[in-house]
Amino acid sequence: MNNVIPCPSCSFPIPNGGGEETALVVCPQCEASVVRTTMGWQMGESIPVEFRSILPLTIGQEGHLRGELYRILGWGFYGGYADGRDYHWEEWWMVSESGDYRFMSYSPDEGFLLLKEIPSHITRPPQVGQTISTPSGNAKVVDEIRGELIDFVGELPWKASLGEASDYYTAMQDDLYFSVECGRGEMALFGGYPLEEEEVENAFGFEHRVPIWHRVKRFFGR
Repeated sequence: MNNVIPCPSCSFPIPNGGGEETALVVCPQCEASVVRTTMGWQMGESIPVEFRSILPLTIGQEGHLRGELYRILGWGFYGGYADGRDYHWEEWWMVSESGDYRFMSYSPDEGFLLLKEIPSHITRPPQVGQTISTPSGNAKVVDEIRGELIDFVGELPWKASLGEASDYYTAMQDDLYFSVECGRGEMALFGGYPLEEEEVENAFGFEHRVPIWHRVKRFFGR
């Protein structure tokens, strides 16, 4: 569903490619966030431009992945600290031509992943070493990290705010990847699989370069 949202701050017509799934969108003109409420779209916080993707992926860009045409709706940049080191990753919220919503993530440690939210009966945070139940069977929890949303642009399916923190628990089952995310008073399970770098490069038409996290290190002071 394609329509526009008039920005309450500057009246710019903000594209809303996610339709009813979009809970928040950042105005590309004035950088104000606009959130969905029971009274309609209203002003949120201002989102200053601090970081941008290390990859040449932009809002509205399209690419074919695993036989589906996806359009990028929004982007988020995350950081955390665990086990004596910094962790950083990016996520792009996308919608396919058939209306399927996915997250594509990238980190230097895990590479690219294509994930979607899946049904779950998990009611409490898991522990490393435990197994969790997924629609495809049991998956073992292999690590956990507390991450913080550092920056975002475009559309997101929740009412995000800068600095919000969540706990992330990674679980594996053969070549399948699962993430239990606990934050904002909610718990959600995402599942998916890795993507080859060449596959993403060919899909969106760019050449990937090894990232340097100097901007992020300055931000964390590490």
